[in-house]
Amino acid sequence: AGSVFSVEPPSGSATTSQTIVTQVRPLGQLISTSGGFAKADITVDIQQGRFSACNHTANHVASATITAGIDLYEINENSVTYDAESDTYNIVVPRPVITSCSMDFIDQYERRLAVPTCGVDWDDARQIAQYEGMISLRNDAVAGGLLETAERQTEFALTSFVTALTGSNVVIEFEETLQTTEEAYGSCDPQPPRDWTYSASDGQWIRD
Repeated sequence: AGSVFSVEPPSGSATTSQTIVTQVRPLGQLISTSGGFAKADITVDIQQGRFSACNHTANHVASATITAGIDLYEINENSVTYDAESDTYNIVVPRPVITSCSMDFIDQYERRLAVPTCGVDWDDARQIAQYEGMISLRNDAVAGGLLETAERQTEFALTSFVTALTGSNVVIEFEETLQTTEEAYGSCDPQPPRDWTYSASDGQWIRD
C-alpha cells in the first residue's frame, strides 16, 4: 500500500475552445472537400509531484486540414444503371467520410508552473494538446457540416464528369445506410501522446 509520502505518477487533463473554420474548398476528386480549421486556448493541466507541487499548465493554439470524400473504388458495375428512355445514368455512391486529417500548426504560447524549480517536460503538454486538439477539430468539422458539403461537392463532381463523358443525364444517389460516428471519421485517427494513456472514467491522461 502507498504511504502519504509516495509519489503518484503524473496525470493531465485538457480543455479546448471553439473551432474556427478558416477555409473550405471543393476539389472535385476522390477528396471532394478540404477544410482548414483552427482552435485557440487548448489548455492542458498536468498534475505532477508530491502533494501536486509540480503541477503545471500550458495553453496552445492549433490549426489543421481535414479532408472528406468518397472511395471511388466502392463504385462498381452494380452501382450504375442506365435508363435508355430518359437517357439517364443512375449512380449509387457511398456517403462521404473523413479521408484524412493533419495538424498543420501548433504553438504553446503560455506556460504556468507552480514551483519554478520543478523539472517538467513541456512537450508532454504539447503532445496531449495536439491529440486532443485534433480530435476536437475533427468532431467539430463533422458536426459543422463538412460531410454534407462533401456530399454536395461529390454529387456535382460526378455529375459533371459523367455528363461530359457521355452527354447523358446523371442522377447521383447516396447509399441509404446510416453511418456510425466512427464510420464518418474514416481514416482520421490521430496517434495518442507518447507514454500516456487516457482514462475515460475520470477524463485524465496518466503517464505510463
